Parts: sequence; C-alpha cells; structure tokens
Amino acid sequence: MELPEGLQELLSLTNTEGEGDVVCLLLQSLYGLKQASRAWNKTIDTHLKTMGFKAADADPCVYTRGEGDSECIVCLYMDDMLIASRERDIIASVKAGIAEKFRIKDLGRALFILGIEIDYDMERKAFTNSQRAYTESIINRVGQENANLW
Repeated sequence: MELPEGLQELLSLTNTEGEGDVVCLLLQSLYGLKQASRAWNKTIDTHLKTMGFKAADADPCVYTRGEGDSECIVCLYMDDMLIASRERDIIASVKAGIAEKFRIKDLGRALFILGIEIDYDMERKAFTNSQRAYTESIINRVGQENANLW
C-alpha cells in the first residue's frame, strides 16, 4: 500500500473510544502525531530549497540565500519562522513565496523568539539580543533576586 504524503508508516488506532469497527485513512499527517513535525519539516525544507535557499551545515533549520545586501536568512523552529534581510523588498518577496504554498500569519517585527529578546537600532542598522527574562526567572527561582552580583 502506498502511504499518503506526510506519513511514513501505517497508523493503527487500537483501543480507541467509540465505534470499534471504524477506520480512518489519513491523507496527510495530522497535528499532534509523532510524525507531524518531521513531515512538516520535510515539506517546508523542500519548498525553501525550491525558492533558492540552502540549509546551513551547522544548523539545518537555518536557511540562507544571496550575499551581501541581498542576503536573506530564514530561521525555523517547528512552525515558527524568522525572516531577516537588510532589504524589506527581499523579506516581502520571501513571505510571498512561502504564502504561495502555505497559509501564513505575519506577526510583524520579532520582539521575542524562543525566549530571546530582540532589540533593533534602526539608526545604527544593528540589533542586539538578550536572555534577560530567562536569566531573571532563574535568579528568582533560586531566591537570589536581592544578591549583590558585582
């Protein structure tokens, strides 16, 4: 039997509540299945590569395309995506290319991702990142919020 796209093994639904003789054939992977994240990653990986992106050797969830001012970087974490470039037109083009195949929601400029705070300085064309909130939560958890650190 040929398996539907996104499924690598036939799933058996035994000991489920409800009708005992009802069987469902999935046509694609469902959110929550253990195979779902891998199926999604393979799908988005293929699409980004057709858009000209190359996965980084050091981290296969970081994709790059172009060089210098025309460089674009796409970072993936599950179904969250961070798109960075010096040129707004490039970012818009990449978003449009992704939206051709997938339903996307643009959350605007990133302020936090994976617990990392991102701060932009548009005048200097620079950004900094910080894990201050994470660090403070650890300090509070161990009861050292009033400690003299210096």
